Amino acid sequence: MNQVTFSPTIDRRLKKQDGSYNVRIRITFKRLSRYIPTTLYAFKNDLTASFKIKQGTLLTRCYALIGEFQGYLSGLSPFALLQMNVDDVVKMLRLSSEKDYFSLNFITWCEEAIQRKSPGARHNYRIALNSFKRFLNSDSIDINKITAKMLQEFSLFLDNEVKYHGNAIDESGDRALATSVKKKKGGASRRYIKSLATLYHEAQFNFNNEDEDHIVIPKDPFARVVFASKPCRSAGQRSLSLGQMQAIISAHTDDPGERMALDVFVLSFGLMGANLADLYSAAPVKRKSWTYNRQKTKSRRADGGEMRVCVPDCLAPFLKRLEDTQGRKWLRLYQINPDKDRVNSKLNRWLRRWQKRCDLEDFTLYAARHTWATIAHSKAHVEKARIDECLAHSGNLNMADTYVEKDWDLLDEANRMVLALFKWPGE
Repeated sequence: MNQVTFSPTIDRRLKKQDGSYNVRIRITFKRLSRYIPTTLYAFKNDLTASFKIKQGTLLTRCYALIGEFQGYLSGLSPFALLQMNVDDVVKMLRLSSEKDYFSLNFITWCEEAIQRKSPGARHNYRIALNSFKRFLNSDSIDINKITAKMLQEFSLFLDNEVKYHGNAIDESGDRALATSVKKKKGGASRRYIKSLATLYHEAQFNFNNEDEDHIVIPKDPFARVVFASKPCRSAGQRSLSLGQMQAIISAHTDDPGERMALDVFVLSFGLMGANLADLYSAAPVKRKSWTYNRQKTKSRRADGGEMRVCVPDCLAPFLKRLEDTQGRKWLRLYQINPDKDRVNSKLNRWLRRWQKRCDLEDFTLYAARHTWATIAHSKAHVEKARIDECLAHSGNLNMADTYVEKDWDLLDEANRMVLALFKWPGE
């Protein structure tokens, strides 16, 4: 009665359209039976008249599976088995077999997980995943086959991959040709591998159950990656000098694309490094203050990434050229393209065109954010903690931060100190 018995069975009522029957393993323990379906199927010529499986290859495979089940149970002490019922036995067998046969397409899992991210975070995860797919030259890899050595090779691949300027897309909608410029070593590889590690750890959290010792993804290859080089900021994200920023503020161009790109750069800088995603989606601003929730961090902050920025008068000429005359949004950026990523690519391409004509080094729109932070600290002598607040970094909000109301005047004062370092149109 206290012995677990197994038997391959066929239920004649469960006939499939192709005439086959699923083979189930009957598990009997303490006079109760349960059935576990298998991936084996029997056809009429595999069965006797009484629906028993005939001697042959199929029956041999059934007993091989039963042997695996018996092997799982052999690790239990007889006393532990006595404390179990038939449902406990079935659960243990299922968990044990899943450990042996668990498989997960990591690429598919990542694509689904990215969709669950906040809109502001999805873009960076997608870039990392697309780079990994280029490295694999495939849209599929079993999560169990990801190793530290593979990730080490991926890091080298990223360090030496030809750079695509801002993920540029040409007029036909195709990706623009790559330049011969190499990526800064250690920059993309660290960011992308860190993003993939986050998705990998989410898979572990989702599929592992430590409380029941159900660990189907036991290893963490990302913990053993050793980067060959120190991280270095890419040229496109570098900080500009005071003189370079002044040149952008004072720049004149008759090219409408260049003019728009320069105006957006100045606006991003003048609004304490506001991201393009937030400028793109901003509703009409009817007062002197712009209030928004930073898309990139609103899901990770207790305050929802709330930001309030006093719109300085010195930005009026730039805002005038960018305003949405239809009144749908604050700025007319959405008229370039309904996809903000395409807008970012196009603006960066126009910005590079101006840089090339002026014989300047490459930088992207995101450099406005880095430039504001650097000048605020080094020239306006704003403390780093205040700079973090002005940039709406995700940070680590403590309990006081959730109760103490933020003094937005202090942030606006920091911005005024930075903007006062420049000569603005009309002054």
